[in-house]
Amino acid sequence: MTRCALSALRFQPGPLWSEETGQHTGTIVVINLSRERCSLDGYPTLTVLDARHRLLAFRIGHRGDQVIAAESPREVLLQVVGRAYFVFNQYRCDIRSTAVARYLRVSLRPSAGDSQLVRLAGYPIIDFCPGELASTTIAVSPFVSRLGQAARAR
Repeated sequence: MTRCALSALRFQPGPLWSEETGQHTGTIVVINLSRERCSLDGYPTLTVLDARHRLLAFRIGHRGDQVIAAESPREVLLQVVGRAYFVFNQYRCDIRSTAVARYLRVSLRPSAGDSQLVRLAGYPIIDFCPGELASTTIAVSPFVSRLGQAARAR
């Protein structure tokens, strides 16, 4: 199966919610716009930006947490106009936020120079609190074919 090209994909915000755990969780829907099937594997590479497109120094983790399942990546096959997903979350700021995330820059591989910018919804807020260690990490799921595969069983 051919790997999906970034230029053949569209990333759009999906459902967002706040958890009882104090975490804010977001979904990104990945849509195959090409005329051929393709595959995704692994984790998306994310950078988080504020409203002025300045980098927010979040640490990105792939080990799961209270909300995101600690699953190993599996190949996801995307049909024409097919969808895949990934989920990300962050523990809320409890003391003082210094910035708010408004965009994700998404690429398919860590060394890839190409990326797409995705505007985040306004709620729940992914805020940046440099003094709070728990709040400076964003957990990210691998690409999955069904949204429920990215979350821990409740």
